[in-house]
Amino acid sequence: MSSKLPKSTLNFRQFLLRAEVLGLYKTFLRTAKEIPDESSRKEMIDWIRSEFKHNKHLSDETSIKMMIQYGQRSLKEVESSVSLIK
Repeated sequence: MSSKLPKSTLNFRQFLLRAEVLGLYKTFLRTAKEIPDESSRKEMIDWIRSEFKHNKHLSDETSIKMMIQYGQRSLKEVESSVSLIK
């Protein structure tokens, strides 16, 4: 009897990490949408997308956690920069 779950089913830890990454991504995009200059906003959104796509292949839990920490630090920098130009 075969399992009905797809072969790529996430375990609980992977599920939680995925949710954290997606939340970070959404927060980055919301922050970028606050940039008043349209070309700067588009450039920031393109950068965000490329950075997340660049690291999409990571599967090692430690690497993912390190990238989340890096993303959180980067987000704080972006948020402070955006608050200065608003």
